[in-house]
Amino acid sequence: MHRTLSNKIIKAFCIILILITCASCKKVDTYTRKEYLSLLSDKAGLSNEDDKISNLIVWGVVKQEELDKLYLGLDYKYLSITIGRLLDIESNYLNELKNINIIPKNKKENNLISKKETNEIIDKAIDIINNQTFISSYEYKEKENIKDVKDIEQYDGTILKSFEEYEVGDILLIDGDYKIVKEIKEDGYILKNASVNEVFEDINIEDSYEIDFNEAIDIPGGDLVDERQVYQNLNRQLLSSSNSKVFYNDGFRISYSFKSNGIDIHISKNIKGVNVFYDLALSDVKPAYKWDYKEGKLKEAYFKVAYQTTSELGVSVERYNNYYLDFKELDAKNFLNSLKSVIKPQDDKVEASIRICEVKTPIPNIPSAYFNIEVVVKIYTSGKAEVVLANRRENGFEIKNGLLRTINENDADVDFILGGSAKALIGINFNLEAINNRLMDFEIDGGIKANVKSTFHLYDEEGEEEIIQSELPYSSLDEIAKENNNVKICGDISLNWVLDLNFNTSKTLLNKFGLSKNLNILDTANQIFGNKTHIENGILMNSCTRKKQLKKIKDNSITQNVEKIILEKYAAVLYVGDTYDIPIKQIPNGYSYNDIVLKSSDNNIVGVNKGQIIAKKMGSSEVKIMTNDQKYEASINILVSKK
Repeated sequence: MHRTLSNKIIKAFCIILILITCASCKKVDTYTRKEYLSLLSDKAGLSNEDDKISNLIVWGVVKQEELDKLYLGLDYKYLSITIGRLLDIESNYLNELKNINIIPKNKKENNLISKKETNEIIDKAIDIINNQTFISSYEYKEKENIKDVKDIEQYDGTILKSFEEYEVGDILLIDGDYKIVKEIKEDGYILKNASVNEVFEDINIEDSYEIDFNEAIDIPGGDLVDERQVYQNLNRQLLSSSNSKVFYNDGFRISYSFKSNGIDIHISKNIKGVNVFYDLALSDVKPAYKWDYKEGKLKEAYFKVAYQTTSELGVSVERYNNYYLDFKELDAKNFLNSLKSVIKPQDDKVEASIRICEVKTPIPNIPSAYFNIEVVVKIYTSGKAEVVLANRRENGFEIKNGLLRTINENDADVDFILGGSAKALIGINFNLEAINNRLMDFEIDGGIKANVKSTFHLYDEEGEEEIIQSELPYSSLDEIAKENNNVKICGDISLNWVLDLNFNTSKTLLNKFGLSKNLNILDTANQIFGNKTHIENGILMNSCTRKKQLKKIKDNSITQNVEKIILEKYAAVLYVGDTYDIPIKQIPNGYSYNDIVLKSSDNNIVGVNKGQIIAKKMGSSEVKIMTNDQKYEASINILVSKK
């Protein structure tokens, strides 16, 4: 009996040990090495469409002999080796990564690592390599055949007449400008601009700083005019002011001014009843760059700019205001037919690509070297829109071992009122220039592309609904239909980020080395509001709320609509802090205004108090207007914007 009991205890103990062991050996959801390296290549900006891992080999992150083990699960040993190589750590990879808090201190080499932890560690490492900073260092060595020209009286920029003897290929330094002798003729030496590699044997420059725009050289994008006025729009003083530089381009009025940390720009135009304005600010521009060029070969390059843009696009349409009363009493079918006869779908887009200015900031201690910014604005608009877009961006690239790695980090926020299609982009080219040669650059077009389609909901006398898609402009239709109870208008919006990046354009030396890349980001994955794309009364909705209406009263002895709460308008745009009286036009028989109560769907955005609406913060809310017995109700959509 005693032995049997002992055997049972031993068996139970063994089972417990097995369970504990199995629990401790719970399978970790981990990447294979191949999956991990593909992810690392993407996040580090090293990927290409052909083979992601080959770029990691060129960059020195992966060794050729490791390729036969890519099927293995990812542990901390292999992750720390590859991350360490990416960060140029020479040895003791795991310990060094623990010391800089990339890997937790309690992790061991043979521990498998979960997918979640892998992503977190990669993000920390990429943040380090994408945010390099440099001390100010400027060194260069000119080639020996450079000759300083003193006599420049007979020099027109291309031909030099001189008693000195020069040979074809000689580099001449003339009044701080480097020229190369291309031909020798009877009337003088034929000169052309010298290139960087013709002037410099070595050039090694690096720096990190914030641009002071008060020190910049400004090259306007048009002929400046003396126009001393303040442009007003929507009761707000916009960016144009009396000390702004103003010019005109294709009917657009462009004004811009500098502040210590950036540029303010305002563009406006009225064309065929469409009023367009576009305000934008470029600020907090912080370049970091490195150019290491020795004996005709580029060893390393790094070029990244952190900056902020804030854009406001405003568009309004006025042309249909005179038609409101004409459509007020029409039934649904006649309403639509009359509208089609008056308003014709047309391409009424205002389109412009406007070069604002070029800003040149001298680089100290290097002849004819500049950090430059070129600003271009592109506008394509139609209908009624007010979009505010704010972006913090860090873009650029790094070159090592003859391979380009891109840097692309963007943090965007948007506030908008939108009734029509719109697209506005700010195009910026950041570049580094020396000896009139562009060494490297990157160019960005960033903004919003929106498209709104219209849908008619037509109601007959029985309240039955017919739905018709239309190419007519939503913003105007919505305003007109508010006066006609037989018609409701909806809009469906597609609102996407636009982000096109071009690293090392055709103007650069690096492009001639074959080190360039384009990134185009504009697809459904970048839709701003996800599935919330439906508009009613100018307010974003999750889905369409238009339903079959109640049967209308046909007895002419009874005044129509006496059994309803009727409002003068069913949507309003307020600014934070505004108060607004509910525009009640009619209440049902047997009720007084004291019997009306209000209820907001979101009291944090819109509050109500004794018949008044109070705009509290940005957002949208529906306010119900009800009789106190809740027998009758109506609603008004409120959009709260910022001033």
